[in-house]
Amino acid sequence: MKRKVLSLFLTLILVLTACLVTAVPAAADPGVEITSPNVEGPYMVGVEQGFTLTTTSDATYSNVRFNFVVGGAVLADITSFQYYDWEFTQLWHDVPLSQNGSNLEGYFGPPGGFTMPAPYDATTKFKVEFSGTGAGTYPVTVSLVALGTPDTVIKSVSFSA
Repeated sequence: MKRKVLSLFLTLILVLTACLVTAVPAAADPGVEITSPNVEGPYMVGVEQGFTLTTTSDATYSNVRFNFVVGGAVLADITSFQYYDWEFTQLWHDVPLSQNGSNLEGYFGPPGGFTMPAPYDATTKFKVEFSGTGAGTYPVTVSLVALGTPDTVIKSVSFSA
């Protein structure tokens, strides 16, 4: 009887340990780069301006998308924010934005993510227009995330716009 209890106890510890290990987010992948020559502006109120993000990777990822956080901004600060879908529709699409506390959050790419095959080298075009209430400088974080429960950040970069 003692052996059965001990065996069950050890099995429970192993299962709980495995659950804890899988819940820890992975470290950022040093093989992924997200860069931009022009995201830092300057941006003029009432003028639609473009910028690009280039992403390179040596690894393949499934169910990923790019998330944006614009610090200290509200929905009224941005008149429009779009990305160009060069792969599927060849059309401009709105970056869905929502208010989360004092930040705006949004993403680009399919809501359920996409496969990023290795080697990956893509430049995405964006255009943004700030409203009259949106004058100022904002910290912007762009993160490549693997969608899951919870989402895992693969790479995150910060800019000032």
